[in-house]
Amino acid sequence: MSALPPTGINWVEAMQPLEAVASLAEWCEGDPRLMARARADVLRDKAPTAGAERTKHDAVQLLDLVASAS
Repeated sequence: MSALPPTGINWVEAMQPLEAVASLAEWCEGDPRLMARARADVLRDKAPTAGAERTKHDAVQLLDLVASAS
């Protein structure tokens, strides 16, 4: 039996965009110009749903975190 309550969200599918952004951030690490371009691309992307908008916000935060650590 699962310890988490059902939410109707497919967590694997929901985490896919953030896993992709994490890979992008890792790849861009150490190159501030490339990191800035990746961040601008994420912000420019049109998010069609509220869930996608939240993922976009999380992606920008992740890119900012990696940029500040570099």
